[in-house]
This record gives sequence, C-alpha cells and structure tokens, in this order.
Amino acid sequence: MFSVRQLRSALTLTLSTLTLFCALPLAAQVSFTSTTYPAPPGADLAKTTIAADLDHDGNPDLITIDDKTGNNQILISYGTGGGHFGASQAIPVAYAYDVKAADINNDGNLDLIVTGYSAVTILTGYGNRTFSTTTIPISGGARNLAVGDFNGDGKLDFAFDTTYTSPPFSPYIQIYNGNGDGTFSRGASLPISASSVLLIAADLNKDGKLDLINVAEPTTIFLNNGDGTFRAAQTISENEQAGDNIGGGGMGDLNGDAAPDLMLEANINCGRSGCNQVLRSFLNDGAGHFTLKQTLSPADGVGGNVLLADLNYDGKLDVFYPDLGVIGYALGNGDGTFQSIKSAGSLNDSFPLLLAHDLNNDGLPDVVATSFTSLQVELNTTATPDCSSPNSSRLAVHVCSPAPNATVNSPFTVRAVANSATDVLRIEEWVDGHKLYQQFSNQVRNSLTVGAGTHTLTIIPVDIYGGYVRQSLTIHVAAGCSAPSSPGVHVCSPVANGVYGSPVPVSAAGKGASGPVNHMELWIDGRKIGNYPGSQINTTVSLSRNSHSAVVIEVDSRGAFIKSPPIPFNVR
Repeated sequence: MFSVRQLRSALTLTLSTLTLFCALPLAAQVSFTSTTYPAPPGADLAKTTIAADLDHDGNPDLITIDDKTGNNQILISYGTGGGHFGASQAIPVAYAYDVKAADINNDGNLDLIVTGYSAVTILTGYGNRTFSTTTIPISGGARNLAVGDFNGDGKLDFAFDTTYTSPPFSPYIQIYNGNGDGTFSRGASLPISASSVLLIAADLNKDGKLDLINVAEPTTIFLNNGDGTFRAAQTISENEQAGDNIGGGGMGDLNGDAAPDLMLEANINCGRSGCNQVLRSFLNDGAGHFTLKQTLSPADGVGGNVLLADLNYDGKLDVFYPDLGVIGYALGNGDGTFQSIKSAGSLNDSFPLLLAHDLNNDGLPDVVATSFTSLQVELNTTATPDCSSPNSSRLAVHVCSPAPNATVNSPFTVRAVANSATDVLRIEEWVDGHKLYQQFSNQVRNSLTVGAGTHTLTIIPVDIYGGYVRQSLTIHVAAGCSAPSSPGVHVCSPVANGVYGSPVPVSAAGKGASGPVNHMELWIDGRKIGNYPGSQINTTVSLSRNSHSAVVIEVDSRGAFIKSPPIPFNVR
C-alpha cells in the first residue's frame, strides 16, 4: 500500500508504499536485479524519492528532490517500461523538503505538492509532462507532508508539520483544506509536543475518516472527527528511557485484520559511543489503540530508513532497510512478528534511502535506493506472480479467477490484482450488493462461500486517496460439493497449497465402499474438528495464521472408512 517520506538523517525509518500482497508460494530467499542511474551533474539526490505514473503511459515514474543548496528543483525520471527510466527532467520549486503526487484539481491528471522551508509549491500536472506552478508562503517552513480528505468533503487536503516563528516557537501540524480546483485554504492547526520525523495519514479506527499520526518522541495520534477537526492527541507508549528517541516509523496491516499497524525505529541506550537501534512492531486493536508486539535488534543497526512490503510474495508484510551496502530484511509471520534478519542485494552506498513500489507492473514490490550520486533500481525477482497486473496508467483491476460466467463450487477462489497511477490501498469483494471481504493490498487470493445459484461478483480496488473502480462478473455456483464417482472422498475446499483467511471454508463429499455414508469426519493438524452426519461437509473453521493440514474421512453404515490424502493449506 502510501508514499515514501525519506529524511536525510542516516537514522530515519520511513513509511513505504505500503502494499500488502496476497499469498503465493513461499520464496526462500529474497533476490533483486540492479540498475544504477547516476544523478545529473551538480545534483544531490539524498532526500525524498516517490513513484507515480505522471504521464499515464502505464510506466511508473520517479520523482526525486534535489537537495543541493541553491538548486531548488525536483527531478522527474520518466519510466520507459520494464522498470527502466530515462533522463531526468528538472522542475524549479521553492527549496524542497517533501513531495507527494495526487490529483488535487480532479482533472484526471496527477499533480505534485512540494513542501519547503519557505513555501508549499503546487505543480499542476497536465498528464503530458508539463506543469504550472503556484506557491503558498509558509512563514515557519513546511516539512513532512501527508495528503488526504481530512474534512470529508470529497476534496483532497494536505497537512504538514511546521514551527511557530514567534513565542512559544513550538511545533505544530498545519492542515490546508482543498477547494477541489487545485487551490487551498488554511484549516486546523494541531499542537504537537515534538517535531515530526514522519507524518502519516490513515484510518486507524475503521470509521472511514483519515486520522493523523505524528511519528516523533513521543509518537502521537489525532483521531479525525470527519469535519476537519481532530480529537485531542493520544500518545503511543514506546517504553523509551531518558535520552532515547524515535528515528522514524512505518504503517501497514501486519496481522491481516484490516487495521493499520505501526512499526517504529527507536534509538535506545544512547551514550557517548552512540545509540543502539531497535525496530518495534505495534498492533492496532481496530480502535486506534496500539500495543507493543515484538522488538527486533539488527546487529549492524538501521541505516537510512526502514520499510514494510511483502518482499517474498507470501501475503505477509516484511520489514527491510539499508544495512552497510546490502538490504537487511526480516520476513513477516503475518501476526505482527518477524523472523530472523537476513540480507539481499548489493547497494551502491552504505545507507541510502529506500522506496518500495512496483516499478515494472508485475505485482511485486521493487526497491529504489536514493543516495547523493545515484538512483539504484532493484527489481524484485523473488517470485513469479500467478496473476498478471494491469499497468499503472489508471486505477484498474485484473480478475484472474473466477472467469466470467464460470460455474464454480462453493467455496470458490477469488484471485485478482489491481494497480493505479499512485498506490492501491485495498481491494473489496461484493456479492449481490453485499461486501463479503476486503484485503489491504493490491492483490487478493481468498475463498468466498455463497449459496447455489447465479450471482454477481463485484471486485472494487480503492486507491490511497479513496478513488475506486468496479468490475462485475456473473458466476454460477453449483449445488454443493459433488461426491466422487467411486468410493472415497472429494474435498472441494480447502485446496492443496491454497491460502485462506480465517475462518476457513471446508466443503467435501464422500461415497461409501460397503454401504451408504453414515457420517463425515474433519481432522486438521491431527486434531478432530467434528463429525458431520450424512455424506457432506459444508462448514467453516477458525484457525490461526499458519500452515495447516486437513484430512477428511468418510465412514459408511458398516463402519468402513476411507481417508482423503492430507491437504496442506495456509491461513494468512
């Protein structure tokens, strides 16, 4: 799924393009292929890089801030296809700090909002690689940037952290409300106790309103009332000691409950020789309250920034960061915890700043490493997707399964991939006008259980700014799971190596060897779940996020029985 904010500090954790990719066969080792694009002469790239398809050609582009004193420009490297990029285009701005891409005037073209030390620059895009410029003077400067509809009027607003230029000289968050035509008016101001390392906009309590998270020491949360005002700040307990500090943070759904969780990087035990750096995952209870889940301690510390993305394409968010010339990473377990730290790739700099984004439209998250002298593109070669992605020219979805007008057994598998000019936040699944499932991801691979008959399945991808499209298809659901033609067991769900959400749908039918079937038995992981009278099983079973094995047994009227082979499957 969010755009990357990258700070110049070598000890900053950054919010990545948080995209949770749905499960495919597990890859044992993360791998990349690398291409380096040198910085233009006289440019310093060691600040922010984001990705967006500015010219609607189906290839993501890279937008980078030139941090060289006096240059006052951003650099756009337009994609040429396959994750490759051409020479950069320079666009003058006020001295820049952060940048986001969004359609702020509702003309279908992406614009750029650039914060800076004296002004916010609005670059109105025309979709043809040209822009017009307006500025909003900011006396205290504008730093970390978040974009979204904060007052519920359907028009994009933006927020940034800044500092009063007169007493009390304290930091605060300033919101500018969008008018829908590319202009803005000053909105609410939110006092904060510490200057931002990162500013995040996300719906933390599932009420459909964008909240704000100020990642700092301490990290504070502002829950949105929906009208452009916010409740009093709540502080996340980080268990820090005197002298410790937060280096940054990232957000993503770490445990598959459709509530955004938080990863914070903390610098602890600081002394004359420096600090120890740890990564801490915090799980959201769905109401905007966070609890510490796990602490990771990278051996070499954390350099530059830390991101969340599904590197190995198993449907669980992984954590990764630059680590002395390689990408350090820990694979996610899907419950807010992570495995041991490993490394992949080879970076041109010891601690470049990282961006995660699908650059070649294959559905896998790629990596861009930004250093003073180059952009290094690391294309992810860890897995081969089993469902092709649309290109990035517009918000779209490709439904690989079921096929239109297909006849399927219930439960049936839904497999779809979405893409957009910015980022996909989630995919929703509706049957006959009722929402049955959603995944905070650009991909879904799950099962739905519906009754027999003809139904309309609608897949709705939603982008990070609330835009959406619908794709509907007709499906015909057969009446139950058919019995095998010879004595034995036919298991329709779960399927071998399938990936499911919990509860897992189980559907099976049996045929007796020496008489009619008396009952069916369901066993999972060697434990008997239950007996089911007759020759059918149609039930659901709540299971933990892990790998499991199912066996179905038919028992006939004479007590003879036949077992199905073990069926391995995964719950994400």
